[in-house]
Amino acid sequence: MTVTLELTPAEEAKLAEAARLEGIAPDVFLKRIVNRLPLSPDVPLVEHKDTAKAWEAAINAAQGSLAHVGVSVEDLHRERQADKAREEQQVQEHGH
Repeated sequence: MTVTLELTPAEEAKLAEAARLEGIAPDVFLKRIVNRLPLSPDVPLVEHKDTAKAWEAAINAAQGSLAHVGVSVEDLHRERQADKAREEQQVQEHGH
């Protein structure tokens, strides 16, 4: 299957940087994400506590490395906080 994603420049930069930090191409990085998806809809995609720890570790590791793409650690932190708020809202709305 071939998938085409329309990404904003900021999203493209984040993907490129995440893949670069892993030392792999962006398409390989995305395949790894897909391979981590659960096979059952009853299995949560992530544990919130583990995700927050992993995100914080990634931000700490990336400090200073994103300057060339115009994304700061603060930008990533703000985006993560917004994502977390959306996740919590979805949990409340859907009872998951």
